Amino acid sequence: IDTVLEKGLRSALAKEQKRAEELELRVAQMEHEKEALRDADRHRAEMVEKYARLEDEAERHKRDAQRSSELVKATRENLMFLTKALKMAKGEADALRKEKVQAESRADM
Repeated sequence: IDTVLEKGLRSALAKEQKRAEELELRVAQMEHEKEALRDADRHRAEMVEKYARLEDEAERHKRDAQRSSELVKATRENLMFLTKALKMAKGEADALRKEKVQAESRADM
């Protein structure tokens, strides 16, 4: 009877050892999965921060582009004004030259 009991106990012990090893392996797998999830969470947080930085940078670029557009518009307006002023000054200079030539012609007569 003792040998049958010993055999049964040994068999139960072997099964429990095998079960304990399987559980240890499963715990190790779960720890590995947990670490992988932590890494994924860290990566996600980094990506969220990067996205926020890129969004801020895009807004800055958008504002800079708007300012550049306004500057271009103002420069065009200034150029048009200066072109008109130059044409007027040239017209006045031409008129003064014409008057000078006429005055010189009258003086020669």
